Amino acid sequence: MSRRPCRVLVGAVIGAVLLLPLLSGTPPTRADGINKLMLVMDSSGSMKESLPGGSSKISAARSALNTVISGLPGTQQVGLRVYGAKVFDKADKGACTDSQRVVDLDTDNRSELRTAVGRYRPYGETPTGYALAQAGKDLGTDGQRTIVLVSDGESTCAPDPCKVAGSLAQKGFKLRIEVVGLGVSGKARNTLRCVARAAHGHYYDADDASDLTRALDTVATRSARPYKPSGRPIVGGTSAPQATPLAVGDWVDRLGGVDQERGELFYTVRRSIPGSTFHISAALINKTDDYDGLTVELSSGGERCGSDGQALNGGSGPIVSVAFAAPGPLGWNEECRGADYFTVEISRGVNHSGDGLAATVPVEIRVTEEAPAGNDSELPDALPRVAHQQIGLDHPVKIAGGSSFAEATGLSAGSYRGSIVPGELQLFSIPVGWGQHLDSRLRIPELTGRLADEMDDGGPELNLRLFSPSRAPAELLEQSSPSSTLEADGTEIDSVSAPVVYRGRTSNEERIAAASEAGRYYLAVSLAADDGKSYQVPYALGVAVDGTVRGKPIGSVHRTPTSPNGTPTPGTPTPVPSASPVAPSGQAASPQPAAAENSSAGLLARTVAIMVGTLGVIAVTGGLIMIIRRSR
Repeated sequence: MSRRPCRVLVGAVIGAVLLLPLLSGTPPTRADGINKLMLVMDSSGSMKESLPGGSSKISAARSALNTVISGLPGTQQVGLRVYGAKVFDKADKGACTDSQRVVDLDTDNRSELRTAVGRYRPYGETPTGYALAQAGKDLGTDGQRTIVLVSDGESTCAPDPCKVAGSLAQKGFKLRIEVVGLGVSGKARNTLRCVARAAHGHYYDADDASDLTRALDTVATRSARPYKPSGRPIVGGTSAPQATPLAVGDWVDRLGGVDQERGELFYTVRRSIPGSTFHISAALINKTDDYDGLTVELSSGGERCGSDGQALNGGSGPIVSVAFAAPGPLGWNEECRGADYFTVEISRGVNHSGDGLAATVPVEIRVTEEAPAGNDSELPDALPRVAHQQIGLDHPVKIAGGSSFAEATGLSAGSYRGSIVPGELQLFSIPVGWGQHLDSRLRIPELTGRLADEMDDGGPELNLRLFSPSRAPAELLEQSSPSSTLEADGTEIDSVSAPVVYRGRTSNEERIAAASEAGRYYLAVSLAADDGKSYQVPYALGVAVDGTVRGKPIGSVHRTPTSPNGTPTPGTPTPVPSASPVAPSGQAASPQPAAAENSSAGLLARTVAIMVGTLGVIAVTGGLIMIIRRSR
């Protein structure tokens, strides 16, 4: 095997990690310490061994790193540390502290990186634990920090790498260690897997140059993409009389556990447009294997108007979201329908139940206000539900999915390809007009080799969920198959929304009510965690927007959230690949605009998006969803 595949491999990998922050429209700066990356490379004597195909491990790594360096943006902080490079034998002094930061964490350090890579040689012992401890010091304590460890053997020195990783993780939850094991097995493999688990990361096997390329690509891409709640900070009241005024916008609060301090938060919203409709939602991310839940209740003048809730097992997908319109269904009483203000109560759990929901978590709150339609009486109450279509998956375009609502990658109708790892969430946004509905299909091909072996005891849950512009769950359950266990012989799931109908907001069917706004709908793709296992699964994603635009309300204009601190506004996608997906008509679909018209960052991000194509969209649905119907 030539060196070129490995060069492409690592180049795509690490380059993707380093450039991906630009997809949010806000380049990282040294001041905020966002997404700092330290590469930790094994330089022990065994790295001179050959890979299948003839090239040595060290030459493959060196060629790949050189390719990466050429594409680094000047704003990205990255450093390089090696270990086992200077002291030959364990009996020699300093063998177990043989690790050097050969390139300091900095920006615009291309020349230094190239020089260091050229000097990268296999030589000595394997003091992995010491090297990790030093890498943690290199990264400091601020911002999102990632260590990417590449090793081909068992640690030969104290301290225990797994214990070091656990200690680093305890010192800062924004630090994670991603690990690639190159041709390892037995105790060495177990130790490296332990390192990844202990520090919130993933472990990847690489048995040859191609595996190494794919693994590093996965590591680099995922490392820059933790879920980031978006919105302006707000502190809700702890009782109705202490309710905090809530304006149109995106907000983030801290919600306590069930029946604990700040487990119930209160806000007020007041109309600024006569006869308007509020769209209100609350969402949290469930990172556990247990149930978590939310309840949102509206009242006015002491009169209870309505409530909704959702509880979701973390293994079935991380997004727990509750949303509805106010006024809501036809069953609302007139006092609520004509009220000028509402009290909004957001509480943890459903019906105040939720054993073990003790941890305080961020909760994202979205409020929009919509003027009434001037032609309300002429609009349809409903449109026929169209059967799920068989979406073609030919000629897919590589994609990089977003890791949160705010960073959802904008897509057009077409076919795409990416990859997903256990425990990952990927989000996309797609424009859907009045009278149209969103159709989606996700397919995992037949798995082979080691990947198929991982499914011997049953694979994790694969999910594809839809959310409305207001983040209400929007897939029609009776017409969708949004969840399935990952199978070695291939897996396919699909989700379809109801047609977007303005008057659907008065429906007692919550998935019909969810599809009452035109705008950007979200696709969430997710793969549940798999008992600490880490592997990369390829997928194909098909997206279609079906139906003729009709039933458009006249004069119904949203007051939508503004962009706090650089966060994209609702309906504004992050950049998509510059390659044009194919629209259903056969015409090339134009990429969606960048979140910010920030010239150089937007252009660079679109270019980088092609390189980071191994990412996809993880959508969370399925299995153990319990929807508590809207009470009236």
